[in-house]
Parts: sequence; structure tokens; C-alpha cells
Amino acid sequence: MKTALAGLSLLVAVSAPATAQFDPGALAARLRSGMTIGQTLLALGNRPTSTLETTCRQVSGEPFTCRIWNYATQFEQLQIYFRYSEPRQEWLVYSWRL
Repeated sequence: MKTALAGLSLLVAVSAPATAQFDPGALAARLRSGMTIGQTLLALGNRPTSTLETTCRQVSGEPFTCRIWNYATQFEQLQIYFRYSEPRQEWLVYSWRL
């Protein structure tokens, strides 16, 4: 009986999707504008489910290159937008959305 229960709990642990291990809403609460990529990884404790480098545009101003990190579950998605800072020579969080 103990072996069957151990096997069942192992089966449940293996079959659970990796995306179910985090909550995008809770991750968003840990974000602050100006965080570096390293600070973001430390604060969130998870790597993004996908990344993209593309062209972004704020309400006013010229387009610029940005990086978008996605943290997605079956029901929610958190997108974090990074902009390269020339003076600091690193990518910094400038926005996010659920």
C-alpha cells in the first residue's frame, strides 16, 4: 500500500505542468521599475516561459529595442518589458502587465 501511494504521488508530481509552479500575479507584486535583469531573476525566483527582443514604443517618442519576458500559466500571463540603458549599459525593467 505504501509503495502504491508513493508511486501515485510521484505520478502526480511528474504530470503537473511546470507552468503551474508560479503565480504571475504574485510575481508582478515583486517588480519595481529600474530593476536589472539579474535583480528581476532574483526577485521572481523563476525564469520566464518565453522571451522576445522586438521594437517597442511608448505613448510619445521614438521606437526603441526592448526585451519582453513572458511568465505564463494556462490562465494568466505576466509580461515584463526591459529597455536598454545606455548610461548604465544594462537592461532595466520599465513596465509590466498582467
